Amino acid sequence: MGIPILITILFYVNVSVLLICIAAWLMHEFIAHWDVHYSAPIRHISIWEVHVHNYMATVPLYLLMLIIVMNWEMFMNLITLNWEGHMQLQRMEKAHGSPTYIKWYLAFMAVTCVLPYVEENIRCLRVHLKQRSKVA
Repeated sequence: MGIPILITILFYVNVSVLLICIAAWLMHEFIAHWDVHYSAPIRHISIWEVHVHNYMATVPLYLLMLIIVMNWEMFMNLITLNWEGHMQLQRMEKAHGSPTYIKWYLAFMAVTCVLPYVEENIRCLRVHLKQRSKVA
């Protein structure tokens, strides 16, 4: 979901940006469902994990709906197939917020999202390699 967030921060929202946001949301939902389908037979999924993931699943949809509501005219262009002149990525001349907003936002996201995700994947890889070496 980081890609649509960055695109909507850096570029004007048009049909192509909305299509990217919708595609990213659909991919996020597909991967989340596939992850549960894959994980359920392998490990115990606690009720607390289910509750947290149910809550977290609403955030991407909420952000998508917020982008659509704030750019209703472009959304209407999208659904009426009035795409002519609305497909090129057009960089914003002035960033949202202060001049340092993007720098601080990216630092915050790196600390709260990217680093924990990388750490979790490293832990999973270590467990996988340990289990694989026991089998061999």
